[in-house]
Amino acid sequence: MNPVQLQKEFFDEKAHQWDAQIEETTFHRLKDIFENDLPEIHGPVLDIGSGTGILIPFLRKKIKHNCRIFETDISSKMLRETKGKINGTNNISLVQADVHTLPYINVYFQSVICFAVFPHLHDKNKVLKEIYRCLSPGGHLIILHLMGHKELNAMHGNCDGIVKHDHMPPVEILAEEVAKYNYKIVKTEESSNKYLIVARK
Repeated sequence: MNPVQLQKEFFDEKAHQWDAQIEETTFHRLKDIFENDLPEIHGPVLDIGSGTGILIPFLRKKIKHNCRIFETDISSKMLRETKGKINGTNNISLVQADVHTLPYINVYFQSVICFAVFPHLHDKNKVLKEIYRCLSPGGHLIILHLMGHKELNAMHGNCDGIVKHDHMPPVEILAEEVAKYNYKIVKTEESSNKYLIVARK
C-alpha cells in the first residue's frame, strides 16, 4: 500500500475524535497569528490538509471579501466532520484529494495555507511544485505549525502508525527548499511554539 493510502486510512480512523483533542489555547493562538503574523489573505484560498476545518473561522474573518475557500484533505472522514460546521455556506468547497497531484487549474489561487500538514507530505518538493502551479502571480504560500520543528518531530516520534517518522526540518532549511521553486521568501519565524514560512510567487 502506498504512503498516501496509508495516511488516508490513518486520518480516517482518527477523524471522529480529532476535534476532541484540540485544546482551547489552540484557537487563541491561531487567532493571534492570523491577526498579527500573516499577510492579507485574498481568495480563492486553498487550505491544504484542512482536516476537520479548524481554519475556516479564521480564514472567513481574514479574507476581505466573500471569496471561495477550498478545504482539501486526503481523508474523506475528516471532510465529513468539516461538513457539519459550514452550515450550507456556499463559498466553501470540500475536496478529497492527494495534494501531490492537486485537482485544480493553473494560476487559480491567491492564497495557499498548509497548517499542521507539511511533515505528512511524503514528497514535499512535488507538493511545492503543485502549489506553485496553482498559485496566481503575487499569491502567497503559508506554512504554519503551532510548535517548532524539534517539538513537532518529538511529538510525531511518540505517535503510532505512519506519522511516527514524519519529520520537519528547521525553518531556515525548509525556506531554502521553498525558494528553490521560484518562491520569494517573505517571512520566516520559529520558536518552540511557532513555525511559520510566508512565501510569494
